[in-house]
Amino acid sequence: MKYLLLALCVGHSLHTLSQEDKAIDLSWKVAKGEPLVYTTIMSEIDSASTDMELESLFKAFPDSSDTALQEKKEFINRYTQVYKNLDYITTLSTEKGDVIDIVMTSVPTVDLKHVVDDSTLLADPGFLQALEARNNEVVLRGSVYPSGEIHSFWVRSNQKNLIALFFQLPTEPVKIGDKWPLTTHLINNDHNFQCDSAYYKNEVSLVDINTVEGVTIATITYDIVEYVQGRVKTISVFQGDFEEVLTKMSFSYQATAEFSIDQGRWITYDGILSLTSSGALTVSKKTRYALLEK
Repeated sequence: MKYLLLALCVGHSLHTLSQEDKAIDLSWKVAKGEPLVYTTIMSEIDSASTDMELESLFKAFPDSSDTALQEKKEFINRYTQVYKNLDYITTLSTEKGDVIDIVMTSVPTVDLKHVVDDSTLLADPGFLQALEARNNEVVLRGSVYPSGEIHSFWVRSNQKNLIALFFQLPTEPVKIGDKWPLTTHLINNDHNFQCDSAYYKNEVSLVDINTVEGVTIATITYDIVEYVQGRVKTISVFQGDFEEVLTKMSFSYQATAEFSIDQGRWITYDGILSLTSSGALTVSKKTRYALLEK
């Protein structure tokens, strides 16, 4: 019996070592005419707080009575709440096989009519139609190579960030313990920001390889942190004077995902994007990022 147990232990150890030493190729497998569709979640998971100085801006307009000011604030709050509650559908497809197209469309979960109910802001009768036009609106359009490298280099930074977080893969074979970066730049400041200190970490890791019911699955974790502190030079639009505001901003992204090596797709994908900032803009929020195959 002890020899049998010893053999089993040795066999398990050899299997573990072989998995650790094995380099695997992570690549998308999307066949022509067979699109891969994910329900995509990007929803706030706690009570987000945002503090912006809007009152001085509103008071600059001709109709700046207390009643009109309050109505404008309520309208913006209602409008913001609607677009905090969107579902998305992301479709990966290919026509030739050498490039995978990515299209994400929005699916509002709230009737937009409540945004404008009982509002005197509807001077334009086509305003509601303009809002409703955002139903099924394309919010992301890009592409990757089957290898996972980003193909659509021309898209804006916020679009490229989404493509990288959800769909970028390492272009070389990797083994357990390997790390690689994503093409993400979560913080974007212009020339008005003078940086005093900064911290940057961008690591995606292959942490495990398992075979479940004949399917080989790679478990991957994401650990991304971007932090800056500095001074932002701002100007009052109406008074014309400058001031410098001490500003801090921090993004972090933590996620765990399972990728089917055989099928070339995510089996599970779940992450949390956290943002905190103070100074010119005070924000504290967390957003869940998830992909659920349809």
